[in-house]
Amino acid sequence: MVQLGFRLARARNLDRVHGVDVAGEFPFEPVVEWAKRHGRAGEIDEMMATATAEVAHISELQRRTSTGGVLRDLNEPDRIARNHAFCPPLLRMGSGDDQPGAALLAAWYERNLAICARILQILQPGDKAVVFFGQNHIHLLRQCLIEQPGVDVVDALAYLDSGPA
Repeated sequence: MVQLGFRLARARNLDRVHGVDVAGEFPFEPVVEWAKRHGRAGEIDEMMATATAEVAHISELQRRTSTGGVLRDLNEPDRIARNHAFCPPLLRMGSGDDQPGAALLAAWYERNLAICARILQILQPGDKAVVFFGQNHIHLLRQCLIEQPGVDVVDALAYLDSGPA
């Protein structure tokens, strides 16, 4: 993100780059512990296996294509949806007053809403911005920005070539 953001700013003769990330909690361990106590560790194992496969896929892409090709893959709608699909099932991890899955998702959504707020607070009418964030943020940031009056979100795919295969 830093390498791309600063290079793009230099190429466009921009004198300012805004950092909009915020610190956030990701309380995954309470979810794992709850799942173990309730005989559902297998579900967590499946989720982690899916995440591991995603990392392996990205590593393979990095070996065989350009940075643009990797970014194009990460921004494909089906890849974004598959990445976000990790989140909603976490709501099933909990019972009664013990809701570690809901707490995890609340923390994740809170962080992304705070990032979105920072973006919106920087933008002035007529401004254009390029936002670089990890793939797991795309779904929520896009949702937040699309819902804002006066903000038009342009898909990154319009600017990313596939690079050498």
